[in-house]
Amino acid sequence: MSSDDAQRQLERKALRNVRELVDKMENSYEADAHTQKRLLAAIVIGAVLLALAIGATVVLSNDRPEPVAIDPSKLPPVRAGPPR
Repeated sequence: MSSDDAQRQLERKALRNVRELVDKMENSYEADAHTQKRLLAAIVIGAVLLALAIGATVVLSNDRPEPVAIDPSKLPPVRAGPPR
């Protein structure tokens, strides 16, 4: 009878150990999911900030060159190409 009791105690201890491992794995998965969500949010926020910075730089830059106006009367004459 004592060997049956010892066997039951070992089985219970093994089941408790398995349950603890399952709980640890579930907690690890939840933590990983939380970390992934935070990482995704950080990437999205970073991309938006980068786009805003580039847009502000383009809009606020005063180094725009003057438009080039080509006066056709000042162009050199065009020679005819070879006959076809």
